[in-house]
Amino acid sequence: MTKEGAEKLKLMAENKFDRGLDLKEGTLVLGDDKCLGTGTLACKGGDLEALGERKIPNPVEFEGDTKISGDKLTFAEEAKAKENASWTFGTKPCLRKTSRRTVFQPVSPRMDQGNV
Repeated sequence: MTKEGAEKLKLMAENKFDRGLDLKEGTLVLGDDKCLGTGTLACKGGDLEALGERKIPNPVEFEGDTKISGDKLTFAEEAKAKENASWTFGTKPCLRKTSRRTVFQPVSPRMDQGNV
């Protein structure tokens, strides 16, 4: 499944799809820990918004610039990122992958291990 366009897509309940989701544009609202089914969430742009405290069990890959907002968001697995991918929390940059050797370079003190 691919999320394109400027509008919000709200996933508020458990889903069963297994082919993953590509976030390219607009806002993807996470309203349930299992709302992404069982596939990989590929953040290629757009905004990721957490409603409540969300713990996402899916693999997550950052391939572009993604803004994260809302309440607490925890990734159960290690998030992966391609070179020059980044994400921000609110208006402050959190992490940017700078090279193949540097896994992540923190650019803001707002990070807890495993949490954004």
